[in-house]
Amino acid sequence: MKRWEPLEAVGWEVVDYHQAILFEEQEQGHLFEGKVKRPRGRMGFFKRPAYQKGSQVANFEHILFAGRAK
Repeated sequence: MKRWEPLEAVGWEVVDYHQAILFEEQEQGHLFEGKVKRPRGRMGFFKRPAYQKGSQVANFEHILFAGRAK
């Protein structure tokens, strides 16, 4: 099942689909702590505290371009 089947069922036509990467985890060497993972990219304001606590956060988002089907 495609993610946009419910849109098509109510009369929308999906024109384009993208998966945008928001940030990546990069592993860097640290003199005292060994290897450290750090985010690189654009992380949302509310995701930062969750990421720092060790929770899983989404690092991408789905973007759909849709219009009303004729």
